[in-house]
Amino acid sequence: MAFPESMGFSATGLYLSGGSLLMPVFLHILVDLRALLFAPGREHRKSAPIGAGSAR
Repeated sequence: MAFPESMGFSATGLYLSGGSLLMPVFLHILVDLRALLFAPGREHRKSAPIGAGSAR
């Protein structure tokens, strides 16, 4: 909960100091890109060898 709160305060500070929403929007884009690029990968299941335990 601390990260969204600190980002909100930072974005508010940027808006109040600059008077424009461009910098807070740019900051939000950077945070979203960071989440997209550094997202944890999916774990793949290890498949059993062919014929092991399959009775078809």
